[in-house]
Amino acid sequence: MDHRFIAEHPHPGTDPVARLRHTIELFDNQPDDEFVVQATSNMYGQGERTGLTWGDLRALADRLGA
Repeated sequence: MDHRFIAEHPHPGTDPVARLRHTIELFDNQPDDEFVVQATSNMYGQGERTGLTWGDLRALADRLGA
């Protein structure tokens, strides 16, 4: 068990907003335009992708006050 890590990043529990913030904090070096979850690829045209990016997750967390 890494006590220093746990002290810096406490377990987020079961609250979805806390889990979202926890995940964003642990991946804070990811660029806003990188996909976290890709929903489609090339369905709307060559090279077009849909899904959620790190920027989307950060924006959602901000809206939720997380």
